Amino acid sequence: MTRSYSIGAARRSGIWIPSAFGLTIATLVGLAVWPTVVDRLVDAERRAAAATLRLVAQSLEQTVERFDPIPSLIADRPVLLRLLRDPGNTGLGPFVNETLSQIARAVGASDVYLLDMDGQVVAASDYRGDNSSIGRDLASRPDIRAAARGGAARFHGIDVDTDRRVLAFAGPVTEGIDVLGVVVVRNSASALETGWSGLSQSVAIVDGDGVVFLSSEADWVYRTLRPLASNDRIRLAAGRGYPSERLEPLRLSRLPSLTEPTRVTIDDASTFTAESRPLSLPGWQAIVLSPLLPVQRQAALMVGVGVLAIWALALGATIFLQRRARLAERVAYEATLRDDLERRVLERTEALGREVDERRAAEEKLRRTQAELVHAGKLAALGHMSAALSHEINQPLGAVKSYAENAAQYLDRGRTDEARENVTLISQMADRMARISGYLRDFARRPGDALGAVPVSEVAERALVLTGPRAQRAGVTIAFEPPSTELHAVAGALRLEQVIVNLLSNALDAVASNEMPEVSMEVAAAEDTVEVRVLDNGPGLAPDIDPFEPFFTTKPAGEGMGIGLSISYNIVEDFGGRIEASNRPGGGAVFTVVLRLTEEK
Repeated sequence: MTRSYSIGAARRSGIWIPSAFGLTIATLVGLAVWPTVVDRLVDAERRAAAATLRLVAQSLEQTVERFDPIPSLIADRPVLLRLLRDPGNTGLGPFVNETLSQIARAVGASDVYLLDMDGQVVAASDYRGDNSSIGRDLASRPDIRAAARGGAARFHGIDVDTDRRVLAFAGPVTEGIDVLGVVVVRNSASALETGWSGLSQSVAIVDGDGVVFLSSEADWVYRTLRPLASNDRIRLAAGRGYPSERLEPLRLSRLPSLTEPTRVTIDDASTFTAESRPLSLPGWQAIVLSPLLPVQRQAALMVGVGVLAIWALALGATIFLQRRARLAERVAYEATLRDDLERRVLERTEALGREVDERRAAEEKLRRTQAELVHAGKLAALGHMSAALSHEINQPLGAVKSYAENAAQYLDRGRTDEARENVTLISQMADRMARISGYLRDFARRPGDALGAVPVSEVAERALVLTGPRAQRAGVTIAFEPPSTELHAVAGALRLEQVIVNLLSNALDAVASNEMPEVSMEVAAAEDTVEVRVLDNGPGLAPDIDPFEPFFTTKPAGEGMGIGLSISYNIVEDFGGRIEASNRPGGGAVFTVVLRLTEEK
């Protein structure tokens, strides 16, 4: 025991010392490649951020380009001038409201307003809602004042009535050189943010005052890139509706550059790589920030996997070398045991050879005995059937003689048609006798058929032919209705025929003393098996008695050896099936042969 423990400890130390060295080398390699892995992942993330930045900027600029000309196009409608000249026209107002509603739906705008020169909304696309904008005073808005002076204007900020961020586009309604009103088209700013929620980067749109107006991060909205002066806070709160308490700086470690990627830290917490570009709106810029933490985690995972792979290779090589050394020791030790083992094997082989020879001889003798018993059972069944079958053959022989005599007389009289008919009947009688003798010849010979797909109904009908004469003499009609479709089972045709003949013969014996004897046979499929059932209304089976026990019989002495059911049981087991016996509820017995269902081949 002491020696075994010291050897095991030496082997463990022999493995772990090179393994520790391999782990150290792998760690040093990982530390060396770490910066390169991080740089490559950061470059890939920067390329993705640059693509996202282009898409974000193009989306906003396309929105501005699309909505900029719309107020002027709407203002060209004459019906707006008519309403501005006659604002009290109750028939014209609903028409203009519906017109603006249809325009809003067509261009994808949130709202479209028509204002008079006092800044009052005289028509609106939301005229159907409970909070209609008709009658609102928007005179204080800078874009409304600019449009009233005859120029196009834009506005971004918060709608104080709905507390929504909006992008508004205003244009004058003119008649000649006179301005009679203003058209305003508004779009919800949050609609531009809907496509940003699934991005791995963070997006921010900053206006000319340095305020984050749009962002994929809700906490960044209204925050600023730089600290604002007090008067700027007041101006933005009054002019754009920004909440003054939200106008706090993001506390950037440095401002994003418009020319190159910049690494920034926000609120002294998260670090990002920032990509920025100017927009067509004056002073506006789009910023895409890629967090560095996921990149660093991915790099750590990749380097960690590489370190583990290198260490695993070193450990595998070490274990391989150790196993080779142990294998050499084992080969040397096994060489000392081989001679002794071979000597013992030779001695045991000789003993086993003698035992195998004796067992083979016993098994061969058992097989011959079983075959003889099977053949004896057949001959016993043939003895019972011989008288009836000889009557079955003598009857067509008499008919043949009679038909032959009649045919000769018909020929003498020149009645060839009747003679030909008698010859045909003679041929049919000969076929019948040949079929019966063929069944007897096949039944009597020793079975040597291999297992295969056997047509069960056809075999059952052959068995009926063999047992029919005996049943007729006993005054019993064996009822059998074959299934509409032939069923094939795994069996041997001749041996299966012997089993069915044996079961039918036993059933005829059972009903011999019955005043109204009944024997029937059924063939049916059940899931993946075929069942052959033989039923009778005899006295049934005695309790606590195995009917398949060899040499057990209830027949009088000299009328049976008691091996028929035992032989049938062994035959069915050779087929891979089973045979069952039970009493019928109304009296009598039922024997069921269960075979494996198979396709015809």
